[in-house]
Amino acid sequence: MRRNKFALFFTVSLVLCILLSACTIEINVSPKDTKPDEPRTPVEQVQPTTVPPTPTDVPPTPTEISPTEIPPTEVPPSPTPMPVVTLGVVDMGDGFWLTYDTALWKINSDRGYNFLQSKNYNGCNFQYQFGHGMDPNTFEANMSPKTFGGKEIKVTRWTRISNGDLILLAFYYGSEYFSVEGPKAETLPPECEAQAYDVVTLSAEKGFKP
Repeated sequence: MRRNKFALFFTVSLVLCILLSACTIEINVSPKDTKPDEPRTPVEQVQPTTVPPTPTDVPPTPTEISPTEIPPTEVPPSPTPMPVVTLGVVDMGDGFWLTYDTALWKINSDRGYNFLQSKNYNGCNFQYQFGHGMDPNTFEANMSPKTFGGKEIKVTRWTRISNGDLILLAFYYGSEYFSVEGPKAETLPPECEAQAYDVVTLSAEKGFKP
């Protein structure tokens, strides 16, 4: 029994001695390609790449604010001045008077009696009690009542059958008869008809008096 313990102790001691001896052995390993007298090639140093810092706070772009545009003040247009109308009167006979615009009409007494003649249109004349016949094969009549200056007056429009041109305007106011026509059955333009109605309106407002 004592021999076995001694043998175990001796074995353990021997193993420890071997282990301690192994730990003190220095192993020098040199590279195969390196010679003792050959200088070593220095390793090239790589410069680190400098990365600029990314700005995190970017100043905002200033917003340009345009000045507030004030709309121009609208100036109301000046009122168009009304043309000055100078009125004249003429005794057509037997105390029957016509009132007219002197810029458009004039009195003509070359025939020994007064009639109102247009300044702009030939054959556009006011005649008083100037009755005569009309050829029904050449002209046709269309009568209709109209109101002028608060007075009801019958108006007959005589037109040429062939082309419809207006030849004569006949006005009947009670026993009074007056007309607009030319001595040679001239065509009456629309302007003549409109201006003739203005004369009748002005005259009727006065009761065909001065």
